[in-house]
Amino acid sequence: ILFVMNFLRSLNEDGLLWFNLSTRRWEYDIVGIQQKEVSADVVQHMSQRMTRLPRSMQFGLKLCSCLGASFDVNALRKGGPANEFDVEEFLPFSIESGFLREDGQRRYSWAHDQVQQAAYALIPVGKRESFHLLLGSRMFMRTPAEELTNIIFTVVVNMNHGIGQLKTLAQFHEVARLNLKAGKKAMTLSSFDSAAKYLLVGVSLIKEESWNSEYELSLELHDTVCQALFVIGDWEKLLPNIQEPLQKARCFADKLNTYHTLVRYLKATGDLRGAIEKCKHVVSELGDDFPDQIDEALFREETRRVEQLLKDKSEAELISLPKMTDERKIASMQFLNHALSSAFAAEPMLAPVLTFRMVSLSVECGVCEISATAFAGYGSWLVSAYKSDFEGGYRMGHVAIELKNRLRYEEGIPRIHALVYGFINIWRTPFQASLPKHLEAYDAGNFSGDVEFTLSNLYMHGVNSLYGCGDNLRDVDSTTRVYIQRCKQSGQSFLG
Repeated sequence: ILFVMNFLRSLNEDGLLWFNLSTRRWEYDIVGIQQKEVSADVVQHMSQRMTRLPRSMQFGLKLCSCLGASFDVNALRKGGPANEFDVEEFLPFSIESGFLREDGQRRYSWAHDQVQQAAYALIPVGKRESFHLLLGSRMFMRTPAEELTNIIFTVVVNMNHGIGQLKTLAQFHEVARLNLKAGKKAMTLSSFDSAAKYLLVGVSLIKEESWNSEYELSLELHDTVCQALFVIGDWEKLLPNIQEPLQKARCFADKLNTYHTLVRYLKATGDLRGAIEKCKHVVSELGDDFPDQIDEALFREETRRVEQLLKDKSEAELISLPKMTDERKIASMQFLNHALSSAFAAEPMLAPVLTFRMVSLSVECGVCEISATAFAGYGSWLVSAYKSDFEGGYRMGHVAIELKNRLRYEEGIPRIHALVYGFINIWRTPFQASLPKHLEAYDAGNFSGDVEFTLSNLYMHGVNSLYGCGDNLRDVDSTTRVYIQRCKQSGQSFLG
């Protein structure tokens, strides 16, 4: 239909098809039509038609083709040359010609993706890089800093197409900074694949000397790209980007974000002991003790110590503990927490001791977000066969949920729900009550990028559906197959 409509328009423009007002009928020059060269390629045909338009109209179509499938009038104004391009004349003409359509609120889109391709074909191949770079630069320069985030993707996509035209280190850094901004926005939208693409471009613009002249930018780009690559499971690109900041960071504190991602990668690929060793190294560097050899005497001592700390503390007192302010203690809590999830499978005797340490730090130094996970872990230990203290475990699970709410620890939902609803509450409430909580955790983890515990909640949902809820097994089978496929796509061999 698109081809036919535009072919008829071109015949009309060439004087080979017209409407006769006297006879009130369409008439045509059949000989002229037969002699007319007609391309079988829709894009080529559209491009040929566009080349007969006035230069200003052609320029407008080129400009719009670089703005994407849809755009608003402000983007068009910012991208066009000042005082040389009449937007208010171009838009009605393009709509009337069938190239664009108005979507309302001054937003426009292409009548068809092949129309956009035809308009883009008007730009000579050798000039496309410079055209994109100029368009992106104009939009960037004409947009106030507080409004840039609204059009950051359009700006960055165009600048990235023009990277080959960049000449100076300052230009590399400017475009790298914009890619960082675009990547971070994409991550807030849970678009981690897109985020990784932006951030990888940004990293490619960081040169050896950038670590001296733009240290903060270089470090943040590598930290952020590692986070995105971990979430999408691109291990091949992740590893070299992890090594860079570990080698070039100026102090140990600047390596912590990278160590976070490295430990998560080791766990995801099944190297649980390697993950524990990395956590041990980090915690030791931060000045805290990491238990080495766990024997019966140490286990009893750690158990006695945490029980003594909690002995006279009510639930309300634990929930209202002051906040932890020591940054090094907070970092230690984070890496003890990383080690804990690995120890459950790799070193079962270590797992409760790590939990005891985290609870003790929370009581003695104040609570942080990880404290909610610590109390959830302690509660799951209390309901285990070692203690079988179901009432005490349920109390600690309640403390964990309330701390999570008090501290607004949304990122911790996957971990805390896995422990509280997967190990603790099933002793007090029906299995069915936990199912929606696991799916809530799955959704929260997809948003935050906590792949490991997002999938753990899927696993628990599947197990409880199969064995504890009396659901129709045909329905459970269908749902479980979908969840298994999602686990495989994540690259999380730990969940195998």
